Amino acid sequence: MTAQRVCIIWNPSKTTRRDLESGLDQATSAAGSDFEAIWFETSEDDAGQGVTAQALAAGADLLVVAGGDGTVRAVAERLAEADTGTELAIVPLGTGNLLARNLGVPLNDIPGALNRALGGEARAIDVGWLEIDLAGGPERHAFAVMAGFGLDAHMITETDDDLKDKVGWLAYVESMGRALAASDPSRSGSPRTDRRTTGTACTRCWSATAACSRAASTCCPTPTPPTVSSTCSS
Repeated sequence: MTAQRVCIIWNPSKTTRRDLESGLDQATSAAGSDFEAIWFETSEDDAGQGVTAQALAAGADLLVVAGGDGTVRAVAERLAEADTGTELAIVPLGTGNLLARNLGVPLNDIPGALNRALGGEARAIDVGWLEIDLAGGPERHAFAVMAGFGLDAHMITETDDDLKDKVGWLAYVESMGRALAASDPSRSGSPRTDRRTTGTACTRCWSATAACSRAASTCCPTPTPPTVSSTCSS
């Protein structure tokens, strides 16, 4: 990768800029890269789409997204919408990191992931799109590998973030139990609709579960053309 301007989008709930800068220094020394780095931080109000638009406006040659699956999905969504040759790289820092796993990106290794981002060859991947009807109007969202809804989305909504930070993916086992209990009609004698599986909660689930399987083509009868480049594969 010969990027001149690298924009790093990072989730502050997953890491610190200091750790990323340290890893970037190590990766730069290993790859012998020369570039300008610009930093963008996500927030509760902006999971990644907004800062991605800012990074593209700043002329990014390469977007490096450091965070979990939700952050990666949000950045990939905005990038896929843009008519640009900007490439995408991942520093996986979440619980599942499933897109990164499928692409062979080093896990729990910030310098290693950044070294791949700066020195790897770009690889095109498919992105799927889904339109959903919400109380506030229809929304269109991208997914990098798999889309989940119903019980799957309810499980993600139920997941305790503090518990996930402590025990990792095992937190999903605990939340699945509560999601199953909430959807079991035998407990109330009639089918049950839970408020957490409808409306804005579905949007929240998208932010958490976007990249979850092997290929977007397994979820879409007609895969979209390759629209996102990734420097995360060897």
